[in-house]
Formats: sequence, C-alpha cells, structure tokens
Amino acid sequence: FKEEKYKKYSQIEHVLARPGMYIGELHNVAGTNWVVEGDRIVSKQLHWNPGVYKIFDEIITNSADESQRNPSVKTIDVKITDTEITIYNDGSGIPIEIHKEYQIYVCELIFGNLLSSSNYDDTEQRTVGGLNGLGAKLTNIYSTEFTVETKHSNQVYTQTFKNNLSEIGKPEIKKASPKDKDYTKITFKPDFAKFGLKNLTDNDTFKILERRVYDICAVTNKNVCVILNGQKLKTKDFSQYMDMYIGPKKENPRVYEEINDRWAIGFSLSQTGTFQQLSFVNGISTVEGGSHVEHVLGPIVKSITEELQTKHKHINIKPHYIREHLFIFVKCLINNPTFASQTKDKHTTRVSDFGSRCVVSDDSIKKISKLGFVDQLLAMAEAKDKKSLSKTDGKKVSKIHIPKLDDANKAGTSESEKCTLILTEGDSAKTTAVAGLSIVGRDYFGGFPLRGKLLNTRTASFAQ
Repeated sequence: FKEEKYKKYSQIEHVLARPGMYIGELHNVAGTNWVVEGDRIVSKQLHWNPGVYKIFDEIITNSADESQRNPSVKTIDVKITDTEITIYNDGSGIPIEIHKEYQIYVCELIFGNLLSSSNYDDTEQRTVGGLNGLGAKLTNIYSTEFTVETKHSNQVYTQTFKNNLSEIGKPEIKKASPKDKDYTKITFKPDFAKFGLKNLTDNDTFKILERRVYDICAVTNKNVCVILNGQKLKTKDFSQYMDMYIGPKKENPRVYEEINDRWAIGFSLSQTGTFQQLSFVNGISTVEGGSHVEHVLGPIVKSITEELQTKHKHINIKPHYIREHLFIFVKCLINNPTFASQTKDKHTTRVSDFGSRCVVSDDSIKKISKLGFVDQLLAMAEAKDKKSLSKTDGKKVSKIHIPKLDDANKAGTSESEKCTLILTEGDSAKTTAVAGLSIVGRDYFGGFPLRGKLLNTRTASFAQ
C-alpha cells in the first residue's frame, strides 16, 4: 500500500489535470475544418488547437445566449490579436451587487467559482447554450489573465483574475453615465504554454476562431450586428450562411426552409461523396450532429426512399444510399439541451423533450429529391444488387452485415483483387478518407472506421 498513489484534486486542479473532460485536446491537431476565404467558407486541411477554440467558444456562446434572452442586444464585438481576445456585447450587463448567500459580488461568483450558473433550474424551459456552470470559468482557468468588465445601473464593474484563476483581484467599481448603454466585456489571454503555442497565429487556430464568429453571426437575431476586428460581418441569416458553404445558386442547387421560429434547415448535394452535416443547437456548433439532425433527416430519407422504391421496384434502395448524397444544415432551439460531453460536439436530447418539432413540408421534400443525385444513386444501388447476386463457387456463403462499412462496388466480384479498403481510426477520420472517393469513384475503394483494437486472428475462431 502506497499512500502517494492516491490523490485528491481541488476543482481547479482537476480541470487542469484532466482537460479532456472539460475543453478537449490541449495539443495541436491536424485535420479538415471549415475556414473563411473571401465570401466563401471552405474545407481545408489545417493544423489548429481544439482547446483554444473551446475556451473562446465558451465566451462567445455566452454573448449569443444574451442576445437571445435580451432583445436589446444590438452588438457583439470580437477582437482577436496575437496574444489576447476580447468579446463585448451590449444588453443588460451583470448586476453589480453582493450575493446575499455567498457574500461576494455576482460577477466574481459567475466568473471565478466553478459550478455557479443561472441555468440550474430545470423546471425553467431555457433555449440557451449554458448548461453545467463551467463555461466561462474554464476560459478563466486556462488563461494567464482574465478580465470581466460590465456596466449595469449607472456603475461599471472591473475585475481581473490571473494565473489560471489562482489570483483573484479586487473589483473596481466606478460611476457611469446613465446615457451609456449597459454591456459586458470579457478580455483574456490564453495560457499558451499549456496549449503548446507561442501565440494565436502560431498555426491555423486563428482561422477556426474567425469562422466561429461567422457562425454566431448566422445563428443570432437579424438585428444583432456582429463585428470581428473592426469589420461588420454581412451574413444576416442562416440562408446566407449556407450560401457561403455551397456557392452560387445557379451552379449549386439547394433547398432552404424556415419551419418556424425555432427551426431553419437547408439541403444541398454532398461535396465529399459521403454524408455531411452542419448544425447548431442554441448557437452551439454540434460538429458530430446528434438527435436534432436525425430528427430532421429521418422522415425525409424515409419519404424519398419509399418514393424511389415504388418507381424502381427491380432495385433494392436502402435509406443510407440517399443519406450519403446529402449535405444538411440545421439551426434549432431546444429546451434545456443535453450533450455527450462538456465539449458539446454531439447533441443527445430526446426528441420528446425538444419543446418543438421540425416538420418539413412535402414541397421541400420533393425539391430535395430533385437536387440531382437520383441517377447516381440508382446506378450505385443496381451495382450493389448485382454484386450480392454474383455467383460463388457453389458453396453457400452466409452474408454478414457490417455497420458503417462503405464497401467498394466491385468488392466480392471477379475484380476483388483490384479493390482497396481504407481503414481509419474512428468515424471522423473515415469522413476525411472517404471524401476523396468523390474523385476516384466507389468502384474500387471502400472505407471502414475502426474502434478499439484490431482482432488478433491468430487465436480467434472462424466465427469471430
């Protein structure tokens, strides 16, 4: 028995010791991501830092939340330099009062104490991004300096926290003119040593932050002006934002519908030859999709599958054939949303708890089916049917369904030896790998995402 093996962390020590639970990867990663180029948003191979992105996202999502709660918010102003980030929004500011129970100012409670939040009353139907009472505090913990400044009721409150929230400065309170608008401004300097960076332009991280500001512009109210480094962004609604990804309407058909004040959806053809999604829940970018995307997509795919199957009875058309040809855009507001982790990449709320439903019109479904993927889909379905009917050597072969396998069309035929199966580490890597199949075709290339370790076939039975 060794006592030193057992440790007890404080909350801040735990956040710093186990970043994966709170802000994701601290180290730089390489992969495809969306960036702004002129009036377009394009997918590029990048090298960026997910942790820096997350601590930035926590603060800018707070501004988006305030714009939703408070119609008086007219401006979200973001400034990003090499070493510092400032995010400002007007609105109601934060009450400059000492909390009766905790005997500290409300600002210090909000930004300097973990697990403090105004979102804990689960009887209240909220459609904001805040959930666990961690958000802004995580940014504070991973910063060398974090300053909150807010104007409320003719006073301006300023307080600075330093060295990963280990030093809490005394608040400064000054009188302000009643003519000036109330506001909240957060300024922080990321702890670059912990992220393995020299500054914000050390790699492509700045480009990812820039695109996130465009996200916020697209998901906030049309009356909110979003500014990035002095430039007013022109994207006024989700439809214009979708255009930035797809390109000119004449060359790239799309279907867009605002279902109600909580749901806006769009569809176009996949740019990679496999299913693509871009979605937001209460302003949060859900890069892994989730229940909201499936809620929209499921009935549409089912309807189109049934229609095509009725017209082409000699071919077996499966729903995932249609899914693979689509690029879906979803913006929605969900009551008290839940996510798979604090990084909030995947939305997990049950449909019955959404607070509203997305019922896509029959007219939009018809337009989606006419985007231009049907001929290619039918050819793929017919090729797969032929492959399944191909003759064997007379022995019966039991068919095995392997989920997530995108097999080459020629696999299992006389041309099997020409085929290549691309094995990837997880679903995200598969999406990247399979993207190239839109160029080389699916006849001789397939993809399959691995999870965990490969089976050691030396000791395995034939059944395994």
